[in-house]
Amino acid sequence: MGKVSDLTSSVLEDALKSLTKVDGTVANASIKSAQRIEKDAESVMDKLFDFRLNQKTVVAVRLALESLKRISEYGEDVAEMTINLTARRRELY
Repeated sequence: MGKVSDLTSSVLEDALKSLTKVDGTVANASIKSAQRIEKDAESVMDKLFDFRLNQKTVVAVRLALESLKRISEYGEDVAEMTINLTARRRELY
């Protein structure tokens, strides 16, 4: 779970950096990373029952993965705002 949380943290940090610098390249990279995390989290959640864990453990892991997935989605939203700002700047200048 540590790797996923590190990746999620990195996506959010990069998205916020892209916003402060209005950097569309970093924003696009953040979006791709966020989408990969979301896909991987869904895949793990689908396979949780295959591991034959007790129900409390499954619920706890699902909750943690859902939270991390949601955070990466927030980072993706921030990155999309950056792209919109970048496009708007190009229109103005």
